[in-house]
Amino acid sequence: MKRLLLLLIIGASACASSGPLETAPATLGGLALHHEFSGERALQAVARLHQGGDAGVDSAWIAHYGADEPSAILYVGIAGDPSTADQLIRAMEEGIATRRTPFRHSGRTTIENRVIHQLQGQGQQHFVFTMGRKAVWLSADPTVARRALADVLGLAADHPALNVVMEAEAGATGNTVVTGLGPLARQLIDAEILDTVRLRTALAPSGRALTERQQRILAGEDVPLRIDPSNAGLLLNTFWTLGLANRNPILTRGPMFTRSQGQVGRFASTGGWRLGPVPATHVYASLPLIPLSPAQQKRLEDVARRVFRPCCDNSTHFPDCNHGMAMLGLLTLLTAQGADANELFRAAHAANQVWFPAQSGHIAAYLDAHRPDWTAQAAVSRELASGSGHARLMARLAGEGSTGGANPLPC
Repeated sequence: MKRLLLLLIIGASACASSGPLETAPATLGGLALHHEFSGERALQAVARLHQGGDAGVDSAWIAHYGADEPSAILYVGIAGDPSTADQLIRAMEEGIATRRTPFRHSGRTTIENRVIHQLQGQGQQHFVFTMGRKAVWLSADPTVARRALADVLGLAADHPALNVVMEAEAGATGNTVVTGLGPLARQLIDAEILDTVRLRTALAPSGRALTERQQRILAGEDVPLRIDPSNAGLLLNTFWTLGLANRNPILTRGPMFTRSQGQVGRFASTGGWRLGPVPATHVYASLPLIPLSPAQQKRLEDVARRVFRPCCDNSTHFPDCNHGMAMLGLLTLLTAQGADANELFRAAHAANQVWFPAQSGHIAAYLDAHRPDWTAQAAVSRELASGSGHARLMARLAGEGSTGGANPLPC
């Protein structure tokens, strides 16, 4: 899914005095200005952002940054005065809370007397605030969010005030941290199952180089790694390999084996695995990497049967695609570390948020509106998180007038 860095500015009067963001910056978050336009087309775009209502602006211009991922869009609308900007922020915040959008409020932070409203949704980080007679909405891919926010606020990217915002955003994704992955990844590499060159190739389309922390994990260090969008690719591919290689009864006696009559290479999680030189059918359940006690195995299987993903109708107990197998690897590791069922459901929800951000945003918006006391277990349930469950949810949201929508993604 293409990630978009969206910066919304709804600003002051056409005769406003000069100030920040009066014109499109040449760069934003390290991205060059690609193109811009104004007039009726820009006004309509601003109105759509307000769910088709009156945005309260008389004119507008829009600037696009970056020709590919990551990218940015800067919307500037011309309105009346600072109080109008404040009203627009309040109205948009209320609309997000009541109109079943894919966004969720995650907190507020003050930076140099400016209140930053923070939102989560669609795998991105969102910041909403006023700037004089301008109201600003910034939605950012995590890899460029800090720098883009710093550019808009006129701060250095390493300004300590930004630490509070970025830490809060990381925590809002679920604040699930994985430990113990490094030594297991190293075992897979040393066994010539996981090939780091192929892994880097698989991660290349995201445009992200491995971070220093990620490189340390592949070197075998036991470095904590947060389940968040910046680590999504590494987590998916490493846990896919771990889930595939680990010898566990879910693979040797579960539906992967019984429904294929032992021909396990027919599934996407096996036939589509290309992260090492050894055929997936030879890798399958080949190493006792994560031993579990009988009580832990039972807990794992109980939870796995109740954790679903939006790309299909199978639970983690039937990990027939890469996301399912990766989820099995994640839940197995956490179970061995002593996680209880609630902690496993929370980790599964955090993983679904980064692997299926749009769908998870819709699920959360629905639960916020209809079940305010919802739990992570509900968010990964068959009812809402399976392929058919999410399709029914989207139909219901459409009937209720939801403006956000995304079809289930292929595995």
